[in-house]
Amino acid sequence: EPGSQHQLRAALCLPLRRDGDVIGVLGVATSKPGRVFDQPELQQLEGFAELAAAALDNTRRLAAAHRELAEQARTQQRLRRSQARYRELFQQLPAVVYLEVHALGGSWLYESPRVKDLLGYTPEESGRPGFWKTRLHPEDRERVLAEDARCEQTGDPWRMEYRQIAKDGRVVWVRDHAVLVRGEHGEPSFWHGIVIDITEQKLAEEAMAQAVEREHEAL
Repeated sequence: EPGSQHQLRAALCLPLRRDGDVIGVLGVATSKPGRVFDQPELQQLEGFAELAAAALDNTRRLAAAHRELAEQARTQQRLRRSQARYRELFQQLPAVVYLEVHALGGSWLYESPRVKDLLGYTPEESGRPGFWKTRLHPEDRERVLAEDARCEQTGDPWRMEYRQIAKDGRVVWVRDHAVLVRGEHGEPSFWHGIVIDITEQKLAEEAMAQAVEREHEAL
C-alpha cells in the first residue's frame, strides 16, 4: 500500500482448478523476512484452493441455472402470448377452427365459438363425439362418411364440401379442410381443421345454373 513500512518478502499463488480448467488463482503473501512456506502449509493451502475452486464453480453453475430458468420463463411467457394471439385470431376468423381426436367418431378437442354463428350450437354441444355427423344432410351423408373413413385410415388430407342442418333447420353449405398432425415419433395425433360457410356461393351457383337452364329452354 502507499506509505506502508512493510515490504513483500514472499508470495505463493495456487491455481483454482475445476474439471481440468483454471477458473481462478489463490494468492498468499507475507512481509516477514526469511519466511518460507513449508509442506504442511502448502497442503493446507491446496485444500483451501480446492474449496475455493468448488465454491467458484458452484457459483458459476448457479448463475447459469438462474439464467436458464429466466430464459425458460421468458420463453413460456412468449408462448402464452402467442397462444393468446392465435386463439383471438381463430375466434375472429369468419370460420370454425377445430382440433379432433384421430379416431373414427373422435371427439373435438377444441372448437372456436364461431360454430354457434354457423349452426346455432355451442362448442360444447357440437364437440361431442360424432355430433357433426348427425347434422349431415341426408343427400350428402353417404359420400361424406365414406371419405371420412378413408382419410382416417390413410391419413390423407380431408377436403370436402357438404351440407349440414343447423339447429333452426337451415341448410348450411360448408367447405371442410383438415390435415393430420403427427406426434414426435410420427404417430397420428389429431386433426387440425377449418370449416367455412359457403352457402351464399352455392346458392349463387344454383341460381346461375337455373338461369342458364331457363335460357336454353327459351332458345
